[in-house]
Amino acid sequence: MSNGPEVFLLAMMLILPLSALVARRLPFTRIAKLAVLWTLIFAAATAAALMWNSWGVEQ
Repeated sequence: MSNGPEVFLLAMMLILPLSALVARRLPFTRIAKLAVLWTLIFAAATAAALMWNSWGVEQ
């Protein structure tokens, strides 16, 4: 990943849900669990998109 826009997109995918959780003022353990869950969701979505792209499927 060498493009600036790709790095920005990945950063936003992780920062936005985490900031929303912090804004709700949940207990830290709950925030940590949900942050891990969101990270796994976005990792799976990114992996699926990369596999889809590597198979040569046109957008």
